[in-house]
Amino acid sequence: MSESEILDRIEALVAVEMEALATGRRRAFGGAPTPGIAEARAERGQLWDLMRRRRAEVAAGGDPDRLRLRPRAMTDAYDSASPAIRTPRQSRSAHRRVQVWA
Repeated sequence: MSESEILDRIEALVAVEMEALATGRRRAFGGAPTPGIAEARAERGQLWDLMRRRRAEVAAGGDPDRLRLRPRAMTDAYDSASPAIRTPRQSRSAHRRVQVWA
């Protein structure tokens, strides 16, 4: 899979996710994503992982075409990193400022 094919697929997955969010296909309580959104996010994570590894392979003088997608279990682990290594981002509400971990 070439870099342009990876980027095209990422863009398509973002469009799927945006469409799902725009049409309100989220669970009513808690705002948890529907399985379709979760699947799109998981595949997008795999593709970004592949893209980063391909670029590192090129920088190291290797062949990026030999790389394949890693299993979702491996790339999903990146999203569940310990809160101790995550960075906080600030969110403003109408009356108060709260810290949200990204």
